Amino acid sequence: MAYPNHNKRKVQTYKSIFIENIESFKKEYPKFDTAYHESVIKKMLDCGTVEGGYAEYDCMHCGGDKHVVFFSCKSKLCLKCAKRYAAEAAESIASQLIQGVKYRQVVLTIPKQFRNLFYDHDDHKQLYSAFMKIAFQCLEEVLRIILKRENIKIAAITFIHTHSRNGEYKPHIHVILGEGALDVDDEKWLTFKKINLSTLRKTWQKHLLAFAALHFPQEIRLIWQMELLYPDGFYTHPGEKSNDKVPRNNKGLLRYLTAYLASPPISLGRLEGYSNGRVYYHYNSHETGKKELEVVSPVLFLKRMMQHVMPKNFQRIVISKLGMGKVRIQPLRLF
Repeated sequence: MAYPNHNKRKVQTYKSIFIENIESFKKEYPKFDTAYHESVIKKMLDCGTVEGGYAEYDCMHCGGDKHVVFFSCKSKLCLKCAKRYAAEAAESIASQLIQGVKYRQVVLTIPKQFRNLFYDHDDHKQLYSAFMKIAFQCLEEVLRIILKRENIKIAAITFIHTHSRNGEYKPHIHVILGEGALDVDDEKWLTFKKINLSTLRKTWQKHLLAFAALHFPQEIRLIWQMELLYPDGFYTHPGEKSNDKVPRNNKGLLRYLTAYLASPPISLGRLEGYSNGRVYYHYNSHETGKKELEVVSPVLFLKRMMQHVMPKNFQRIVISKLGMGKVRIQPLRLF
């Protein structure tokens, strides 16, 4: 794949930040000094080079022209390859949508007091899998309340996302939720139009606190305080209000979400430069509604990239597939 010259320069700048600062980064953050993380970095650095592999094509007519196509590196750190995997994921997930059912985006977050607990956990693969599971269980309970049915199965595609717009560590869940559920007893599809925000927030708080008590028992006092600190429940978005950037049609919603979730913490287009021991990049701030310039040290920049690398073989997307009276979970790897 060919890239404009300015993008090539940015790719080289990005790689230079890693090459020049990776040893300092590993000394400051030894949790990333592993063979797995080393392999992820190497794949990214080799992307677009002979070392990463390539195919060479000759002109069948004159035999003079040659065209070289470098292989995709499939690295979780590569700023060039993310869009390709977003497109592939969107196609795969689209085939799982139920014909005639409308979908919405639901967002479930954690309070700021839990972010370091998540970050410091020694088994992110197990933690993130359990985190995604309770999101599904929470929404299933919410829809049981809305539809006034106990034996239902919901249609949901669950994603985990770990970074904010400026690359900081803020784990949260996105769910593409079908606006209805299967009544297992009557084998009928029941629909709804509105999710009560208070019900969603309080139900999510209940599930997340039980999850936290199980995975962070050493912080039980903090966990007990959460209901007092957040009497209205934890922040959620039920997908009620339309957003100009979030399409309401199913395929558009899928394309938006998979592109959003496959994008790296700091994309190629947002990288402004690297000089005088500082990395410059911009992001669109939720707080100000404006484009903001972020200036950080190279080591902090590497942290903001590396801390979002998912564990080896982790399934970042989980799809609930409805059957007649049963649901089975099919994992799908995004990248």
